[in-house]
Amino acid sequence: MRVPPKKNLKFVLIGSGRCLSYMAQQLVKRNFPPPVILTYPKGEHMRDRLLFSKFDLYDDVFELAKNYSLPIIEVESVNSQKVIDELLAMKVNAAFSSGCRDIIKPKFIN
Repeated sequence: MRVPPKKNLKFVLIGSGRCLSYMAQQLVKRNFPPPVILTYPKGEHMRDRLLFSKFDLYDDVFELAKNYSLPIIEVESVNSQKVIDELLAMKVNAAFSSGCRDIIKPKFIN
């Protein structure tokens, strides 16, 4: 399997948190195509905000997406065919996961 050239390498960043936000910022900074953020529903982020903010470990992926004009998709499960089809339509061909609440299944990976 060959890695596509940088200009064709379209990431989906799956999950939430500081590491995911950092990865998105670095991709933008290094002139990769803007990544897509795939995360769980916004209402479910409150728990993370409360737990991780006191340790300065929380970054809001919704604010990140807004600030960098990145597409963001909220889903209950990353493994649904609807999500896979949407990512393929967006020409996503690489993934990075951090803070994802699902086990990513082979169907998604393929």
